[in-house]
Amino acid sequence: MFARLATGASLFLSFECVAARDLETGIHAYSKGRFEKAYPILQHHAGLGNARAQMYLCRLYQQGDGKLENADLAYQWCKRAAADGLDEAQFELGVMYLEGVGIEQDDDQALEWIFRASLQGHEQAERLMSEILQGGFSIGC
Repeated sequence: MFARLATGASLFLSFECVAARDLETGIHAYSKGRFEKAYPILQHHAGLGNARAQMYLCRLYQQGDGKLENADLAYQWCKRAAADGLDEAQFELGVMYLEGVGIEQDDDQALEWIFRASLQGHEQAERLMSEILQGGFSIGC
């Protein structure tokens, strides 16, 4: 009985390692501009709730090769990753709200998400919050 459990656990961990390598393959393909290879891998992992994959899928929809560009889907995937606590997604979502990309422009939401990212140590968010607090950058008027 113990041997079956150990074998099952070993298989599960093996699948988890394969899945992690698969995600890295998707991220690598994205970084090389091979969006058609990256897309199904990122889509799979994003659908499973992986915040990193969701953020890369957001970027793919933002910067895709023309076929994949979709501001609405970029916003949706970014919001999922931000809600899961990924600081870079929180910052990006704040910027989307600030600029009205994929969603109606909303200064309050922009500030909320940029602030959340800054609390996690996201450097760009920290700099932007510092500028806002010092009066060097204004949101709304």
